[in-house]
Amino acid sequence: MHTNEDWDLWLRLAQDGCRFAVTQRILAQYWSSADSLTRDTRLMLRDARTMLERAHSLKISPARGLEEFDMRSFAISDLALRNWMWSAGVAIGQGRELPEVFDDLGPDVDCRYQKDELALRLFNGLVVGSGTGFSALAQRWPGLRDGVDRLLARLAHHVGRDDVVLPISRALQLLIARHGRFRGRIDLGKVLGVTLMPAMPWRGFRPETQADVIVFQIPYLRPITWFSFDGPLLGPLSGADVRRIIRRSLAHRIETRLARKALLSTQVSLRLARFAALTRRVIDRAVPRARSPVLAGTLGRRVRQIEAGAMAHQARTDHVTVPAPAFHPDHRSSSGDWDRFFQQANPWRYDSEYEQIKYARTLSLIRPVSNGHALEIACAEGHFTVDLARRFASVTAFDISELAIERARQRVAGQGDVTFVQGDVFRDGIVGQYDLITCSEMLYFAPSLAALKTVASAIAKALRPGGQFVHAHAFLIGERPDRTAFDWDGTAGGDQVFAIFSNTPGLRHVRAIITDLYRIDLFEQACPDQAHAAPALIETVPLGCTLEDRVAADVVWDGAVVTRSQAMQTTTRTIPVLLFHGIAGVRDGDDDDPFRLPREDFEDCLQQLRRHGYRSLSMQEWDHAARYSGRLMGRPLMITFDALDHAFVKHCWPIVRRNGFQPFIFTTPAELLAVAGTEAIVRDWVAQGLGVGSRLDGRAADTMLSSELLQVAVETRIQLEAMTRTAVRSVAPPFGMIDRRTAELLWAAGYRRCFMDDGGIANLGGMELAVPRIDMARETLGETMELYLLNTVPSGK
Repeated sequence: MHTNEDWDLWLRLAQDGCRFAVTQRILAQYWSSADSLTRDTRLMLRDARTMLERAHSLKISPARGLEEFDMRSFAISDLALRNWMWSAGVAIGQGRELPEVFDDLGPDVDCRYQKDELALRLFNGLVVGSGTGFSALAQRWPGLRDGVDRLLARLAHHVGRDDVVLPISRALQLLIARHGRFRGRIDLGKVLGVTLMPAMPWRGFRPETQADVIVFQIPYLRPITWFSFDGPLLGPLSGADVRRIIRRSLAHRIETRLARKALLSTQVSLRLARFAALTRRVIDRAVPRARSPVLAGTLGRRVRQIEAGAMAHQARTDHVTVPAPAFHPDHRSSSGDWDRFFQQANPWRYDSEYEQIKYARTLSLIRPVSNGHALEIACAEGHFTVDLARRFASVTAFDISELAIERARQRVAGQGDVTFVQGDVFRDGIVGQYDLITCSEMLYFAPSLAALKTVASAIAKALRPGGQFVHAHAFLIGERPDRTAFDWDGTAGGDQVFAIFSNTPGLRHVRAIITDLYRIDLFEQACPDQAHAAPALIETVPLGCTLEDRVAADVVWDGAVVTRSQAMQTTTRTIPVLLFHGIAGVRDGDDDDPFRLPREDFEDCLQQLRRHGYRSLSMQEWDHAARYSGRLMGRPLMITFDALDHAFVKHCWPIVRRNGFQPFIFTTPAELLAVAGTEAIVRDWVAQGLGVGSRLDGRAADTMLSSELLQVAVETRIQLEAMTRTAVRSVAPPFGMIDRRTAELLWAAGYRRCFMDDGGIANLGGMELAVPRIDMARETLGETMELYLLNTVPSGK
């Protein structure tokens, strides 16, 4: 090696198993000496690339605590670009010509996602090349600026994108201002550095500059970076603006420090979070205005001006609350609760193919009795009652809901001799003798197993000689977690109902039809001379249809590791927010997309999440829990997408819905309206459970000046709220670019949660303006599932 000899040494030591420690001190002092650096930049970069290739080939894992220094997940060309930026900074600092090495980098290097790292490498190179310390670089900036501008212009020309210049230039100038030591003010171009005077937090500050970011610095206090406060610059600053910049800068540093290393135990943190939530609840009730404080200062006035202009172009609309999930009765429900459930006609979708096949199979077990009397327990709206009336001389239809009976009475009018009775079979029992008793899809709601056994005995006693009893009930995952079943709460499912009636004196099992999801059983009244009757005929059949999404959403295929009911007995403060990129193969040319998942992998991923008890979390529930309770029940997650197109509506959303989840889409107003066609369809999607957040106007936030970004953020929020008629408070800027300036402006624009493109698992009370997500890319899907989702254990209450 002609250069990079030290790097070669470190790699050899790592190969030999040496352990490394992290230190905050600069130990390689020779790096700061101009005499130690080669002037042959091309040779240095070539050797650095050789070292990168060697590092990538190492089959060793970093020691515990050093994982963040393992750069092997990055492409070699991207790491080479970082080295080139450092070398170019050295050359600029030394006054030399920029190195011509673009041919060695390739045109596909990433200047977008690593812009902060590129700015940092350039900053360090300028420090080394100019022979000054970090704090003195601000004073030398006027002599270095032209060289940096030429460097970034050449980089933009090489990658064919002009929008890479502003983000890197702004990030570099922020580093210079934060680390710089200056008195008065220094204008770096996009960033203005100002010495914070005692009167500014009250009197404000009137800058005369084209910069769109300001950095206030308190002189003489160390470390400099801790006493530098930056924020967006939109014009003259009031005292409230200056105080807000200081307050939010300090809050960001504290949140960042706490995110890196927890200072308190989990139990203590949970108790503090719940205490804070209780305090907020008391304050909100005592001071209602505290829920939505008015943004003060120049920034607040500018936001209100943009809102007024945007609202003038929108029709007056009132926000509506996203409909809560439909009420579903349980074993504790009264007749009033059931009437409430039947306010929506046909709530069980009796006319669906799934229900009609089940009806036909149930009827196939029943022996018609032309002069017989049938009892239907839980007749609901009378769909099955009509079929019974055609096979028996008279039918008594029994149901707990008066509203359901009224609809059933209308349906069977003129179909035969049918008498309707309103009552609760578990409370009122069974009166009379019958040739047939049917009771399907309702014994889940028995108050207890003892009550169910009492009803079973009553049914056996109410059968005439030779009488029949038929029931159809689905399998519940709580009874047998190892098989496909519905994830419903219920006192008993198909297996337990069958077991109870099989052990009921006076009943003999005759025949059964069993599918993957339910069983239908025929019993007859047992006679003493039938003690040695033939065994029951068991028929196993396929479902015979494709399940509707509404039904499939409650099914757990192949059994559950953790049911949702079990998971709801636990609490959590962590939220996996999954970022999916769509399904491969549904559009031309995306079969080999490294981010999009094949359809089978996408559905298998969701089924695994379902088997592990995960459920969808709405933004409203997140906000309420973060503000008032400090915890969430069960295993919540969010399934997010950053692109809305017809392929999502046609392919992705149905799969998500079929597996019992709801998607959250980040989109632009133009994109949403183009795909939906009309605002009425948009609102229908929202009513079906689609969550909507902002993606601004599709441009990366760091490519816009502060004033432009604020305007875009406010206008797109108002447009989305007008389309969806819901409050839009979440945003995912394109490319996940969220820096301090962006976060501050998005917060001012009315967004309360900003989502990144990666970063791991989110925390309920974590950094709201930099919420991490888990990238569910094709190449790393298996590892991601194991690391973040499948090997985690729900925490206790």
